[in-house]
Amino acid sequence: MTRPRAWQPLAAAFWLPARATTPSLTAQEVGVQLGRRLFYDADLSADGSMSCATCHARRHAFADGNRPHPGMTDQPGVRNVPSLANVGAFSTLTWIDQHVTRLDRQFFIPMMGHHPVEMGMPDRTTLVGRIAGNACYRHLFARAFPRAQGRIDADTIATAVALFERTLVSRDSAWDQARQGRVTLKPEAAHGQALPDDDEAALESFLRALTDVHFLHDPALALPPEACPA
Repeated sequence: MTRPRAWQPLAAAFWLPARATTPSLTAQEVGVQLGRRLFYDADLSADGSMSCATCHARRHAFADGNRPHPGMTDQPGVRNVPSLANVGAFSTLTWIDQHVTRLDRQFFIPMMGHHPVEMGMPDRTTLVGRIAGNACYRHLFARAFPRAQGRIDADTIATAVALFERTLVSRDSAWDQARQGRVTLKPEAAHGQALPDDDEAALESFLRALTDVHFLHDPALALPPEACPA
């Protein structure tokens, strides 16, 4: 997680934060917790100023409320930031290269891409050095990747983030419930599905029907506690 830069280089190598008491978890469940911490950690950017959550903000359904988000160097983005809701079910993962279909491969595009520069990480070695230097991460990787002997490399880092991203599931909005036959959309919202130009109230009602309140406020998707999970 993001902490003052002066703290990280020395203290993270030797100090393991107090561990939160949790029930026994499977390796995959620990992997999700690990991926969640990585997702919110600004140490994944070259200068410690950006995390995945900087552009994919929970309050915006893991999207961004602005026009294309500038990267670490303030170079403007090319396209708007897409929501990560249900990203685990996407058939393709980027606007530009339709052949990117795996989350653990897409991870490296914002991390190390140059057109445009987003998180600006110079190389995999630097990334691995950052993560491996943190005692909590070493503990979590050992539990999440027992078959790999807790190996920390660029691929296991990307795999952990992808595990968390697959938990970003939004399927309980009023619109979802109506499609499932559980509720009936309000008439105004149903009219708004046609995206009328002359009825802003109906359009607004429809947009509210698309909002999954449980997804937006699920504590399991929020910034994790500072304490390292046991």
